Amino acid sequence: MAAQILTSTADIPYEDWLEYRKQGIGGSDASVVCGISRCKSPVELWLEKTDQLSYQEAGEAAYWGTRLEALVRTEFTKRTGIEVRL
Repeated sequence: MAAQILTSTADIPYEDWLEYRKQGIGGSDASVVCGISRCKSPVELWLEKTDQLSYQEAGEAAYWGTRLEALVRTEFTKRTGIEVRL
């Protein structure tokens, strides 16, 4: 089964991106769904996705992960030869 892409998130405002994230399960949600996340429970994820839990600002690790995404993508491609597409 192929992943269903709901919309392109390139060049959209951050607030719109947050709303699109609620419509599906992304890569950062996978460990939560599997029950192996140290940061969030599956119930918390469900509450977030169904707008029953107020938005919480991302922590320090998420902040730096977002800031360094482009660098990590570039380095991954350099080391593996696998192109990462957005």
